[in-house]
Amino acid sequence: MIAKTTLAAALSLFVFTACKTPPENVPPRRPQAELVFERMEASDPGTVTLYLLIRADNPRGEGAAVKLNGASIFVNSKELSGGYVIRAAEHGGPPSGYAGPFAREEIGAVCALDMKLLPQEGAGIEARAVLELGFDFDGGASESVRAETSFSFPRVREPEFSVVSIAVMQAELINTRLRVKIKIRNPNPFPLTLSAFSYELYGGGYLWADGGKKNLCEIGENGETEENLFIVMNFIDTRRDLLDQVIAMRNIRYRFTGEAEIGTGIAYLPRFVSLFDLRGDSEVLR
Repeated sequence: MIAKTTLAAALSLFVFTACKTPPENVPPRRPQAELVFERMEASDPGTVTLYLLIRADNPRGEGAAVKLNGASIFVNSKELSGGYVIRAAEHGGPPSGYAGPFAREEIGAVCALDMKLLPQEGAGIEARAVLELGFDFDGGASESVRAETSFSFPRVREPEFSVVSIAVMQAELINTRLRVKIKIRNPNPFPLTLSAFSYELYGGGYLWADGGKKNLCEIGENGETEENLFIVMNFIDTRRDLLDQVIAMRNIRYRFTGEAEIGTGIAYLPRFVSLFDLRGDSEVLR
């Protein structure tokens, strides 16, 4: 009976000791990374800047240098072959940082999207950013992990300008009053506001007049409007034959150039300046 008790105790001690012994060759825990989309900004419809945050978690007892090894951007389910650049938020180099032992490193990054090189179909952008992050540990080991985030935003297209007609309203010896009718088309599924408008009108290679207008108009979604600009031309410093052309209502080779301040009401692009440079032939109507 004593022998059986002693044997059972020995077996229990062996099992208890075996459970307390750590297993051999257990691989170290893998680092983790999270990618967070914070916000976006733009000064014009051509380039959109995305602000991203990389959270790199180091689960080991040694520090690691964290760096960006690669990136992929998908727009409307298509991977982009170009048209974007990812860099660190605080400097112009690649995103990088250092995660200490059992610590998290947060790395700010920005991604500039060239909207002209993105797929043009669709009114909106459905995008996904995938980053490949490398962890180079102080002991010499290296690990690679992926992090991704998705986001969407409306595409903003610039309004389209065209000259409908040029008409002589009143002809005098020195001054001639013109009416220039322009058409503005809004290709967006949301309204646009033209809050400021400036222009220069050239005829036959000469500057006829310039001017501007505030709070020109609002154009509804996918709509268009026609606006009249009343312009006074001064012929004191202009060739006599050009004055004769205008008065006689001959065909004029014109150039109409300028800029408009556009409001969208969209958070990432509330206002932008749209440039226009229109050239063509127009009969000068009475």
